Amino acid sequence: MNKYHALITSLFTCSLLADDVNVNTENVINKGLELESSKELSPGGIKSNELIRKQQYELEADGFYYKAVNLLQVGNYTEALKNLKTAELTYKKVSSSSPRILAKLEKVNQDTVGLFNSWSDELVINAESAENADKLRIAKEYLIKARTLDQDNKRIYNDKISVIQSKIDLYAYNEEVNELGIIQETEEIREEA
Repeated sequence: MNKYHALITSLFTCSLLADDVNVNTENVINKGLELESSKELSPGGIKSNELIRKQQYELEADGFYYKAVNLLQVGNYTEALKNLKTAELTYKKVSSSSPRILAKLEKVNQDTVGLFNSWSDELVINAESAENADKLRIAKEYLIKARTLDQDNKRIYNDKISVIQSKIDLYAYNEEVNELGIIQETEEIREEA
């Protein structure tokens, strides 16, 4: 039992002293592997081993989450989304009912919604300045994903999606009609006459 107590104590010490979450997680995983390779495990040892494994997963998930937050702050949405998804999946390995983990999962969900909103806003601004309907379509997709995750604000997302769809339709109409081409041809005809 002292071996398990020492392992748990070192786990908490590592989490408090480590500067880098990845280094901390690697140390915990190595210590967990040492425990798994021991010759005899009692039922209490198996339970302790499972507890340590869940702590490992939680530390890993925390690392992915904090990395995603940093990436969001610099506007790297693609990598931030990957890390948020990985954090979510890893938290789910820890527990599906623990209030602490459920709170962390809710925070991941909120940040994912915020990511989709920020990303779609940026795409709309870029699309409008470049008159690019493709970026508007992508922004619309992100808002649909955000709406799926944030059902409480469904109406807000529907309004934003509607505005974007109107802009997409306008760009499509302008492309089809080719208003500028018609104006140029009309001017050329007038000049010839």
